[in-house]
Amino acid sequence: MIAVIADVHANLPALRAVLGEVRRHRVDGLLCLGDVVGYHAEPDECVGLLAEAGCAGVLGNHDLGALTGDDHHAGSVARAIQRWTGERLSAAARAFLASWPARLYRPWGQAVHGCYTHPAATIGYVTATTAAANLAAFAASAGLIPGAVGWFGHTHTPAIHGVAAEVAGEVELPASGCTLINPGSVGQPRDGDPRASFALWDPDRRTVRIVRVAYDIDATVRALTAAGLPAELGQRLRDGR
Repeated sequence: MIAVIADVHANLPALRAVLGEVRRHRVDGLLCLGDVVGYHAEPDECVGLLAEAGCAGVLGNHDLGALTGDDHHAGSVARAIQRWTGERLSAAARAFLASWPARLYRPWGQAVHGCYTHPAATIGYVTATTAAANLAAFAASAGLIPGAVGWFGHTHTPAIHGVAAEVAGEVELPASGCTLINPGSVGQPRDGDPRASFALWDPDRRTVRIVRVAYDIDATVRALTAAGLPAELGQRLRDGR
């Protein structure tokens, strides 16, 4: 069993709650689909927790923005917080994030933060309208491995493309065609459900389940306020958007 997380966005209470649930399931590995930092107030602590957990991962656009100063097409609020984050990341946190690639290749398939149609892989969105193009691009890049799985983040919304099933309960993945999966966001869900989201994936049984975890949103908002970050970010957490 592998736990797959994405879009932590420096939300430490949410990450702690998710990692607690992950430990309860005694998983064999932890995979992060990028954007460990950005938006919220505890980036160094979040990177440290993932480093301690031996988490494998891919870089997200906010991670790159904090590391390099390149805004990677971010909006004004995101750019400002990327700069703020870059000034506060420790050398150890920087080194850990910088060790992650933009695209991770594994025998089961691949993982990216953004999408499979953009060469950078850290940006671009896989949505209902772009899923077909991304499935085709992924299948080509995966070398048509039967049953290949491609993981992605960036939209902050749980999704499974390539199967005729709702993203609810345990979903069985096809043994032949390709599948693209988004585990949702740990630190800033945008599907109307404020609970943190992640996925439990069993590559042997070819099943995946989206898990939601309640956490102390008030603690995250207090940290935002203490850091002087925009109050609107706290309201977005409460609204799940």
